[in-house]
Amino acid sequence: MYPHVQQGFRDCIDKKRYIQRNSMLATRWSVLISPSLNEQKQRLRISSDDAREIAKDITTELMQAREDEDWGTIEQIENEFFAHCTARNDRLAFSLVWFRLGRSDWQFDARWDNCQQHLDQTIVKSI
Repeated sequence: MYPHVQQGFRDCIDKKRYIQRNSMLATRWSVLISPSLNEQKQRLRISSDDAREIAKDITTELMQAREDEDWGTIEQIENEFFAHCTARNDRLAFSLVWFRLGRSDWQFDARWDNCQQHLDQTIVKSI
């Protein structure tokens, strides 16, 4: 998470301010982490432009964390990314990140395979 976004959440946790209905924090949280369960099904989908932007950001953050040898941050970013992909059924972002990281000898663990299998199962269910 970007430092200014993380600080925004910290301010909310410490009750210095609240997340407004339309804010960067509310949007980032709802899109990347946990969409509302009462949203209409079609609103859970993500646009290809958003998926490409998310993939670019995630790849950059993961590569920077690997360069810094910050393994805890890598795990956190990956877990948030998997949660996003499964909640939003974002196969495009997952594929883009997978291929970009694969070109840089990324070590994929079982969580990557599990997320891919989950996304593949959603294709089968929707056919």
